Amino acid sequence: MAEVALQQDTSPLVRTRDGAIEIVTLARPASRNALSEAMLHALAAA
Repeated sequence: MAEVALQQDTSPLVRTRDGAIEIVTLARPASRNALSEAMLHALAAA
């Protein structure tokens, strides 16, 4: 499963690590982070 290290919403970056894959995206409100996390888990399971 992906390990998600969320920084404060005021931070410009959110990093997600899934094995050797590291994705860096713009920070989003917490509700959207939860949706994005669920989507990443679904992709990792595919």
